[in-house]
Amino acid sequence: MESIQGINLTQFPLKNLSKVAELIYFDGPLLSLFESPNKDNYLYYWCDVDNNYNRWLVFRINTRDLNLYLTGQVPLQKLLLYPIDGFLYAVDIDNDIQYCNIFLLYPEKLPELYLPDEDSFYEFEPLFLDTQNGVEKQKSQPILVDKKWILEDILQLAYN
Repeated sequence: MESIQGINLTQFPLKNLSKVAELIYFDGPLLSLFESPNKDNYLYYWCDVDNNYNRWLVFRINTRDLNLYLTGQVPLQKLLLYPIDGFLYAVDIDNDIQYCNIFLLYPEKLPELYLPDEDSFYEFEPLFLDTQNGVEKQKSQPILVDKKWILEDILQLAYN
C-alpha cells in the first residue's frame, strides 16, 4: 500500500453511518454513499489494497455537491481535493469489517495514485439500499433544483 502522511487516530470518529448506495461497483464497491444519523452524507472511495486490508478515503459531502457529481457536472477528483471539511479520513478495513490504520489527511498530502482522473465524472446508475429488505436496487436520486425556479418552470421543462 502507498505510504500516507496524516494524523494517526486511535479510532474512527464517524459512528453509526448507514450505507445508502453503491455509486460505483465493479467486482466490489469502489465508491459508496453513507449517511450519518443527522443526515450528513459521506463518500467512501476505495483507493488501495494489500493482503490484509482495503484502504478507503472517507469524506463528508454536502447534498449540493453530491448532486453535482451524480449529474456529471463535477468530477470525483475535485470532491477529493476540496472536501467541505478541508480534510478526509484514510482507513484500512479488513475482511471482518474492522477499521484499522485510521488517519486524518489533508488533500494536498494524498498520494498521486489515490487521485481519480481529472475527468472522473459520474457515468453510472447508483444501486440504493432498500432498508426494509436489505437488498440493493436501482432507483432515482433526487436532484436539487435552484430555488429561483417555480413549479410552472419545472413542469414546462418536464413536459417539453
